Amino acid sequence: NRALLKQYKTTGTGMENKDMITNVMLLAMLEFPAGDYMSFTYLIPEGVRRDEAFSKVSRCHQLLTACNFADFWGELATTQEALKDEDAKKLIASSTDKLRREILAILALTYRSVPTSTVLAAFGGGAASADDISKLSSPVVKSVTGDSVTFAPSADNTKRSRTYQENIGFSSIASMITKVSAE
Repeated sequence: NRALLKQYKTTGTGMENKDMITNVMLLAMLEFPAGDYMSFTYLIPEGVRRDEAFSKVSRCHQLLTACNFADFWGELATTQEALKDEDAKKLIASSTDKLRREILAILALTYRSVPTSTVLAAFGGGAASADDISKLSSPVVKSVTGDSVTFAPSADNTKRSRTYQENIGFSSIASMITKVSAE
């Protein structure tokens, strides 16, 4: 997709096809959390950015990267309606589970355990129960009960102990200062 956008940018042909460019950006957004979307935006001319469908895809990306998941799903639904390409609409529908697994991975970075209602809200209300969370088979989910989701422990969601060194001598500090000042 990047090569296609670069070719259109350098040759000047193809950039007038707003629907195709919007589809490329949609594909990049659906690959969340990969960072291609932002690098692609630098290749898009201003005229394409003003297109309604492109603006909606851009708004979806903003909400997704800001972790405003509940609003993201609503905006994604309106984006799906605004798209002209039926294949792009089907792609959104087929990417729902992938996006939900990525959202679970993001929640797992912060929480060790979270109420099921919080996860369901992050899913935009599209998932009705804890069973829907379990069906995603995400490796970051340790267990799902009716009222909470427990994530697998990781360095990000587990409290770490701090190690303090007592009785540091002046000689060890003086040698460090000497090394730093010599550089």
